[in-house]
Amino acid sequence: MGQWFGARSVKCLGLAGVAIDAESRGRGYARALLVETLREARARGFALSALYPATVTLYRRVGYELAGSYHRFSLPLAECPRLPSELLLEPIALDQVAAIEAVYREAARSRPGYLDRGAYVWERVRMPAAEAARGVLVRGARGVEGYVYLRSVRASGEKHELSLSDFVALTPNVTLVETQNA
Repeated sequence: MGQWFGARSVKCLGLAGVAIDAESRGRGYARALLVETLREARARGFALSALYPATVTLYRRVGYELAGSYHRFSLPLAECPRLPSELLLEPIALDQVAAIEAVYREAARSRPGYLDRGAYVWERVRMPAAEAARGVLVRGARGVEGYVYLRSVRASGEKHELSLSDFVALTPNVTLVETQNA
């Protein structure tokens, strides 16, 4: 994958599943493994590396720091405005996946630090928590103007929550979408 900086994708190594046998911990093997992995990645042209740390101490020893953000917003459905719009919603079909990825790249290119997603990250967007998300495309006058991937999650009692794994809007008009075609 990469990360966008100055409208350019900078090659980024994503690390996952770093593990050391329990009996071998505390001997410097994890640090050595990471240092060698990062040396090899640099030799292969990777300028950046990113991961979700299980333990901050180990990763800080080899140069990582915390960065990025995670947001969670809640809003009762009844409080969402339903305004008229020329935009149409439709389920994302397999032949539209490339268009969805292009919409994301267009938006991400102008946002420093956003991922230039590879197949692994796209799979996590489309299958969060190992469950398929529903993809909805937003079509307007200039073609595809946005999208959302979401799942309905049962909350307490009869309530359901919509959990969004990804959404992008190329126009402010996407916020005014009428749900007539969803």
